[in-house]
Amino acid sequence: MVHHSVVSGVVGAFTGATALALFVFMAFTLILVPVSLFGLAVGLLSVAYAYVVYGYLVGRALPIDRPDRAAAAGVAIFVVAADLLGRIPLLGVVVQGLLVVTGLGAVLITYYGFREFEPALADFSE
Repeated sequence: MVHHSVVSGVVGAFTGATALALFVFMAFTLILVPVSLFGLAVGLLSVAYAYVVYGYLVGRALPIDRPDRAAAAGVAIFVVAADLLGRIPLLGVVVQGLLVVTGLGAVLITYYGFREFEPALADFSE
């Protein structure tokens, strides 16, 4: 989220759009409704994990000695700030959507935080 926000945003936007369409198509068949609901639940948990990561990043900037309490306070501050941001008529919804898309993409490209994302370097010297 911090270093490659454009890549995270693009990955999150593409994943969100295609996954939502895929889950709707799966829900049309009665047999795949549970799979569709499970996929939506995993997607929502991934967005929640992105909110926790945003809160952790906010908590690192707080002057609190214990990292666990700083992260908890950061999550609380971020959730309240996101809620207040959503109350702004048009701009708030757009910024919230960008935060969700960027967070989802960052969660996915880092494999839920297990690996650091390193983009491929292109060699254009010919």
